[in-house]
Amino acid sequence: MKGFAKITMKIFIITISLILILVIINALLLKMESKKILPNGILSEINGHRLHIYAEGHANNKPILVFMSGGATPAPVYDFKPLYSLFTDEYRIVVIERFGYGYSDIVNTKRDIEMILEETRRALQSVGENGTFILFPHSVSGLEALYWLSKYPEEIAAIIGLDMGFPEYYIQRKTPPLNIDRILMKFISMLGIQRFYYPTQVSSSYLSDDEYKQAKYLTYRNFMNTSVLNELKNIYSNAETVQNQNYLNITNNILLFSSDGKERGDFWIRSKSEFAKKMKAQLVILDCNHYVHHFESQKIMEKSKQFLNKILQ
Repeated sequence: MKGFAKITMKIFIITISLILILVIINALLLKMESKKILPNGILSEINGHRLHIYAEGHANNKPILVFMSGGATPAPVYDFKPLYSLFTDEYRIVVIERFGYGYSDIVNTKRDIEMILEETRRALQSVGENGTFILFPHSVSGLEALYWLSKYPEEIAAIIGLDMGFPEYYIQRKTPPLNIDRILMKFISMLGIQRFYYPTQVSSSYLSDDEYKQAKYLTYRNFMNTSVLNELKNIYSNAETVQNQNYLNITNNILLFSSDGKERGDFWIRSKSEFAKKMKAQLVILDCNHYVHHFESQKIMEKSKQFLNKILQ
């Protein structure tokens, strides 16, 4: 038994040592890479922290297209490029990177829906992106888009959902404030395991070599950081807040693109269908996974422009 105990102790010490080595190496790499991270947009100071906004194209007397990323997407400005690049010939596009995303600061602040929306609106105003907006929310940012619509309907000309989520979906899931998945992801990020698997579905063909490197650096830095985890902890309460708003009573122009639902379960598409009926919105189901703007960017662009040409006449 003593021999077994000694072996077990050695294995434990070796394991702890390896973990510490990986954590230290990852921390050193992050420090070196931080000097190579170069924002391609504007860093706006909001509440003492820097929030990144990227804009391109001309408004041409049309509403501005605002792209809003899904949860834990590490580099939204590059994540959305396959889609927004197809609109810049006719529209001005803006990509908002919430705190903890892309080039924005990682902060340990409240991530309730009221705070998130006001940060977004203040950031847009600070860089002169005013007027009416057409929102392109992906996944969980659908909550922010609907909250925006309920609070400031005069600012929203339309919503084009990119497999966007709805309050009913997140409430139905009843995700606990802290679960083992998030704790595990935080542990993995400290070890730097994400370096061995670059978790992006954006083909390098959409990005230049420099952009692809930037996207990787941002992925290594932002993977399950404090801001993202705080945001994830608030999904359920944020969904309840949005559900209690009166957006269903607002007449608006809404086009919804949905994935095949295989990654999110049957209720994912069912919640979209129910929402589309209530809002008299058009629903387009695509044969691809959750990041629809990576796989069906051309189709989304074509149907979106048809939709916009009709409502903006």
